Amino acid sequence: MTKPRETRYARELASAKLPSGPGGKSSVAIERLHVKQADQVKIRFSQWAGSRMMPRPLDLPEEELLPLLDAAIRAGVFSDEFTGGLRRLLSAAGPAAESPGEQPAGAPAADLQKVQAHFHALIRDRAGEGLGAQAKLLPALSRGGPSETEPGWFAVDGMDGGFKYWWDETAAGLRLMSESWSRGKPGSGQLHEITPNGASLLGEGFI
Repeated sequence: MTKPRETRYARELASAKLPSGPGGKSSVAIERLHVKQADQVKIRFSQWAGSRMMPRPLDLPEEELLPLLDAAIRAGVFSDEFTGGLRRLLSAAGPAAESPGEQPAGAPAADLQKVQAHFHALIRDRAGEGLGAQAKLLPALSRGGPSETEPGWFAVDGMDGGFKYWWDETAAGLRLMSESWSRGKPGSGQLHEITPNGASLLGEGFI
């Protein structure tokens, strides 16, 4: 277990940090800190290059922010009072996955969960042992994105490649497309479609 950090400015109470960027050399974090001068507990969102914190805001796409928030909640970064209040806010707002523009007509929230489960299974199958600790960081899907013009990317260090994925907006129901490959293996590219019914191979042999 990593020893909590302490500086003249603050003492770390809890933190969640996940790899980010090409090769996973950078990282992003959400930390619970006791700020000494103010004698106050605060939450800090930060980006890191190695052990050096970058002096800029934390900007992340939603598909990377969700796993970081999940890790922060699991690590105890947020208080029980805060997470309880967050649940009440989300409950009062209603199921976002069923809002107009978020899902096609007739596609219940459960279908999104099924697509995500099949996508995760595909990643585990393709990456194998190369997935390693990244098995805890599999991408969380949201119906608002990614798109074909702005696809998501899940890099897997152990396979020297990864998974590009996007929603097929022309499909009547939920249809996630995924291209995956290993740079060190010519012809390893595969194209899959993932629906609530499972993942299907549509093409292979590229890259």
